[in-house]
Amino acid sequence: MATRDLVMARINLFGVLRSIQELLALDSESRQLVADTNLTVEFIVRGCCRGALTFADGACEFAEGRAEKADIRLFFTSPAHLNRMVEGRANPIPLKGWFRIGFLTGPFTKLTDRLSHFLRPAEGSLDDPEFFGINTKLSTFVAFHAVTEVANWDERGRASAKQIPDGVLQLRVQQGGPSLAIEVAGGRLRTRVGEQAGYRCLMWFRDLETLAEVLKDDTDSFVLFAGGRAGIKGYVPMADKLNSILGLLPGYLN
Repeated sequence: MATRDLVMARINLFGVLRSIQELLALDSESRQLVADTNLTVEFIVRGCCRGALTFADGACEFAEGRAEKADIRLFFTSPAHLNRMVEGRANPIPLKGWFRIGFLTGPFTKLTDRLSHFLRPAEGSLDDPEFFGINTKLSTFVAFHAVTEVANWDERGRASAKQIPDGVLQLRVQQGGPSLAIEVAGGRLRTRVGEQAGYRCLMWFRDLETLAEVLKDDTDSFVLFAGGRAGIKGYVPMADKLNSILGLLPGYLN
C-alpha cells in the first residue's frame, strides 16, 4: 500500500516540478533565468520514482523515468526527503554535477521561487489579469497531473479509478486555454497535454475565470452548468467518477 508521503512525492515530481516546463512557456521573466542554460537535471527518489528536466535555450521539457544523459543527478533518500525539499526544509544529495552546483543554488532556485510566486499568490496579485492567467493555467496543470497520481497510488483513488470506463476524458477551456486530457485504461490514468483525438467525454469551461472557480471550489457546479459557463458532452459517467478523485486532491494540495 502506498503511503501518503509516496503519493505526495509523485505529485511533487510529476506535477509540481514538471510544471516548470509550463512556467517557462508562460512567463518571460522565468525564461530569462535559464536563457543560456543547456543541461539536464535528474531527480532520483529511492523507493518511489525518477524523472528529469532538460533545459535548452529558455525552454524546458520533463521526462519520466531514467535520463540517459544527465548533467546533474540529485538523490533523495525517501519520498519524504523530496517532499521536504519542495517545502524548502531539506536539500538533495548530488550524485553528479558538483561543478554545476551554481545552477542549482542560482537560476534553478530562482526558478522554483518564481513557480511558488504563481502557485501561492500573495493577496491581491490575482487582480492582475496576466498573473491570474498564469496562476490558473499552472494550477490546472499541477492539479490534473496530481489527479492521475492520486488515482494510481492513493488507496481511495485507486478504488474510484477502477470504476472509470476506458477512454479519453478531454478538458477544454474555450477562451484562453489550456487543454488537457486524461487517458483511462484498465483503471490506470495518465495525463496528456493538449487535445487528444477520439475523446469519449469532454468537460468544457467557457473561460479561465470559470475554471478558476472550479479549482477553488468557489461555485456550485450546477450553477455553472445551468448558466452555460461549463458543460459535459459524451459519456458523462467518466466525469462523474473523476469528480470523486478530484475530491481527494485537497488532502494533498493546498
